[in-house]
Amino acid sequence: MLVDNQIDLLLRSEETIRRAGFAASDVRVEAPLFLDFKLPEALIAEHGFSALVTMTIGDVTRCLMFDGGLSVGGLVHNLDALQVDVAAVEGIVMSHGHFDHVGGLNGLMRRLGRRRMPLLLHPDFWLRRRIAPPNAPSGYRRRR
Repeated sequence: MLVDNQIDLLLRSEETIRRAGFAASDVRVEAPLFLDFKLPEALIAEHGFSALVTMTIGDVTRCLMFDGGLSVGGLVHNLDALQVDVAAVEGIVMSHGHFDHVGGLNGLMRRLGRRRMPLLLHPDFWLRRRIAPPNAPSGYRRRR
């Protein structure tokens, strides 16, 4: 998982799953209140979803990103914390166009610049999205 609503840093990796444990990242950030002055870069959990899917058949490995999470910075932050080589990602598959699955692509574009990355999506993906929060006044619509 690159972006999800929760993280559990105490889960261990398994044969087919690499999890980011509490000290899994080699990336360290300054933490002057601690004895060693540095802490591992932790993952960000947020509303939204993104996953990295890697498939290996024989000696051929393919890597796809599925959705992009919510915030502009969350996806790239977690890619860095997990030390994911974005150059290995061969394409992005989008499940749908809601903001909590698309927002992180903005940060990814800032990171990669103009790069030809295949993007697979449904023809209705670009339909205008609207949100109507619970208890909103009658007729309330906020454009997305």
